[in-house]
Amino acid sequence: MRSRYRMWMWGGLFLVGCSSVALAGLRLIPPTSQAKESLQYIKNHLHLKGIRRLKKRVGQPFAMVALSKASQGLSNIARISPVHKKLAKKLLTQAVTLALHPTLSPYGKTPTKLRRFGHTGLYLSHLAIVLGEASLTQKKRLYPALHTKIIKHLRRLSLKSRQKHLRSYRKSRHRWPADQTATLYAFWLYDKLYNKDLLQAPLQGWLRYMKRHATNKRGLHYSNVTGSRMWRSPRGCGLSWSILYLGRMAPKAARTLYKAYKRHHFVQLAGMGGFREWPRGVKGYVDNDTGPIVFGIGAAATAFGIGAARVMGDHTTTEQLQRTRHIVNTSIQWVGKRRRPALNNLLTHGITLLTDTIQPHTPSSQKAHPQKTSPTH
Repeated sequence: MRSRYRMWMWGGLFLVGCSSVALAGLRLIPPTSQAKESLQYIKNHLHLKGIRRLKKRVGQPFAMVALSKASQGLSNIARISPVHKKLAKKLLTQAVTLALHPTLSPYGKTPTKLRRFGHTGLYLSHLAIVLGEASLTQKKRLYPALHTKIIKHLRRLSLKSRQKHLRSYRKSRHRWPADQTATLYAFWLYDKLYNKDLLQAPLQGWLRYMKRHATNKRGLHYSNVTGSRMWRSPRGCGLSWSILYLGRMAPKAARTLYKAYKRHHFVQLAGMGGFREWPRGVKGYVDNDTGPIVFGIGAAATAFGIGAARVMGDHTTTEQLQRTRHIVNTSIQWVGKRRRPALNNLLTHGITLLTDTIQPHTPSSQKAHPQKTSPTH
């Protein structure tokens, strides 16, 4: 199976940064500049040729994840930056077109022509996120029949599952809590768009299952509810990812998880911060999900951890994590004029734009917003 998120593209930067603490005195790149750089990259590469190139590098499922992350970031930009709102809307329209293209479909054809979806939870969840983010930003319901069909399918499978988790892939029966949080987030977006209440039943069922069967004594979620003992161990990449999604739709549960996560996985060194990939005392492996692990700190856990800390309103931790990333970026720019191609693609920039623009939860963000505009497409 291909890598699930290909976080080695962050890993190279992270390795160099951890070995370049001496550069901490250099002037760091402001977070806003990093977000602007990612926005510009997305603007220049959000086209079919760019998606096909990305698909060859990271695989079909995670090319869709890249679109999903970019769409979330663009939706954030449209809300917080009036100057970039028109551009963000235009790019979101392009993202919807690409998300529906047969190139990204595991079925070999556009989802609009499918009669049955089957067990492709990862693809369908992130497709629904793209449709949801674009529709809310455009203030019009894009592909309402398809969007509704996907959401009802995912919801039915989530409620039917004993573990309250979907299968991410047709050829794998494994179920990952982090992937399920993306599915639940798709329900949350749909509820906001259509003024429905489809999230609560699968969310509460998932939270109950996690609390009873997939949370350790430290209050941390297992990374996999169907795999081996090692896979069931909490992992930083999955925890950071889950908190990023839960922070907006289930802030109370997210805060409980975040407090435990920070207590047991957060590490400070030389003015920087990072999240451990594996719990202390666990000799975990390094793979494409984790990225490189340096002194126990995981590249993926730290990258997604920026978004997790931001959505929790933890400004101090956010600054420490961003400082780590900025030092790493400065290091790369110092040792060479061009970044490695693997570090400069739509997935990396989509993640960066999302984590640098996601806003802390507020009570108003939890409310549904009924749409008065007529459906399109």
